[in-house]
Amino acid sequence: MTADTELDDRWILGLRDVIVESVDREEFRILIVLADGRTLTIEGAATLGTLDTTEPRTDVWDAQEGEEDTLAHLVGQRVLSAVVFKTGALRLVLSSGTCVRVPADDHYEAWQLSDVDGSMLISLPGGGVAKVPGPD
Repeated sequence: MTADTELDDRWILGLRDVIVESVDREEFRILIVLADGRTLTIEGAATLGTLDTTEPRTDVWDAQEGEEDTLAHLVGQRVLSAVVFKTGALRLVLSSGTCVRVPADDHYEAWQLSDVDGSMLISLPGGGVAKVPGPD
């Protein structure tokens, strides 16, 4: 696994070429499980689109009838880029060109990324990111 790289305004996560193993939608969250053991939990607004689209993106929480596979098509794709901005936003770009965006939420933790060692990155309510170390 490639190490995460911290820059002034973001972290480039070491997820390049990691495969999306599963995507599950529960009542108030989406779980994206990656082949390296990390799990991305999304509990805030999230959209699907592409990096270069200027059109409105698909809100993953408001899938219409017949769009049950809105998230299922992510399974098996490779991560091309995973960026956590220090504002609390997250962007995940996959091999199909799909871009998952999760902005920070004013009142809730919009997402969290859990690692196999128990450490986490968490989007804080109102913006910002917390790094939580795993248990010793």
